[in-house]
Amino acid sequence: AKLILLAVVGSLALTLIYVVTSVVYTNEQITETVTTVEEELPQTNANLRKNVYPPVNPTNPEALLNPSLATETAPETFTVEFQVSRRGLFRANCHREWAPKGADRFYNLVRIGFYDDTYIFRSIRNFMMQFGISSDPQVANAWKSASITDDKNAGISNKKGYLTFAHAGPNTRTTQIFINFKDNAFLDRQSFTPLCQVTDMHTPLRVRITGEGAPQGPGPSQEQLQRLGGTYIKERYPDIDRIISARLL
Repeated sequence: AKLILLAVVGSLALTLIYVVTSVVYTNEQITETVTTVEEELPQTNANLRKNVYPPVNPTNPEALLNPSLATETAPETFTVEFQVSRRGLFRANCHREWAPKGADRFYNLVRIGFYDDTYIFRSIRNFMMQFGISSDPQVANAWKSASITDDKNAGISNKKGYLTFAHAGPNTRTTQIFINFKDNAFLDRQSFTPLCQVTDMHTPLRVRITGEGAPQGPGPSQEQLQRLGGTYIKERYPDIDRIISARLL
């Protein structure tokens, strides 16, 4: 799934851009030199403990290959803690009333360890970062068509730091999610319904920018990631950030 619209980079961007170095990304469709930059969400809680989690031991591991086994109803509110490679620990407070179907899906995916060791394969400057394709091709294939229907807009906007499911059109949400780097209210009219707000940052969350994915841009191909898994990223885009773990608190 991909966000349908691209962000407009404007002078009112609320985030900081850090130029680091230049690298060459290569794939079947495009060879392009891009500038590697970082997008930052600011530190909000320097006292947040920094945990390094072992691999998940899900209560229902069969659900990783069978989405019909991951259908529990989420609590009205719940918190997910993410550990990000290189630098970053953050928490997202989720509200079922904002997007009940989306919250139930996200809760179950975290609960079974789906987001552990997944790559931030799409991150666009002044827009958002996106992840949620399993590094295991079998798991990715099992969930690729496990879509849920849309939630009605509850009046919650895609503000900076809000977490939302990505989709490719009506009723196509599966596992991919994104976090807004800035206020993106134009997405509200496209059925992108937020379900969580990032509230606690141990340090500023800095994510390397990939640009748009292939073939439109120099970033990773979602189709290749689905088919080849994490090996594709390690071989072709070794510097891209990843989600080490996502845990319910």
